[in-house]
This record gives sequence, C-alpha cells and structure tokens, in this order.
Amino acid sequence: MRARSPEAPAAEVIVRLPPVLGAVTGGVREFPARGATLAEAIDDLATRNPALGLHIFDETHAVRRNVLFVHEGVVVRAREMAGRRLAPGDEILIANALAGG
Repeated sequence: MRARSPEAPAAEVIVRLPPVLGAVTGGVREFPARGATLAEAIDDLATRNPALGLHIFDETHAVRRNVLFVHEGVVVRAREMAGRRLAPGDEILIANALAGG
C-alpha cells in the first residue's frame, strides 16, 4: 500500500466499475473510496474489496496493463495516478484499455 500524501487530506470519492467487474462484486458497480490522490483512492478501494483488487493490481501491486482510469472525464494511466489530486465527491471510472491493430 502506498503512503498517504502528507500535503493533502483524503477526499471521499465515488468509483464506478465496468459491467465485467460487477460479477466480482456481486453486481455492485459503485463504491466509495478515500484518498488524496487517485493512487491512494484505488489502493483504498482494493483494500476494502480484495477480490476486486486482484483485477486491478498484479502480483507486484502494479496496475494491470489493461486497466485505466477516467477521473472527472480525463483518462489517467497508471504512471499518472500518484500525481492526480482528488476533491471530495470526484468520480472515477475504472475501464479496460483497448488495443487494436
């Protein structure tokens, strides 16, 4: 688990899941999470819902390559999560990254 950011208080946010992850959570697709950054909020979500965390993080606790996040309408990749600040009531959507060719 990542350390909490000392400069910003944790915000309560809403995390929405794609339909495919609803099967992991008994059909629930909206969860509260707390964190000052997107990384902290997703860590909080995974801590509260370990089965869901297995679909977000790999065995090294890195975000899986096929997972991305949409925060307030902006796509955020794993490498940007720690710097993405949250405000109370923000909405985060977890989505599957698509590859094509």
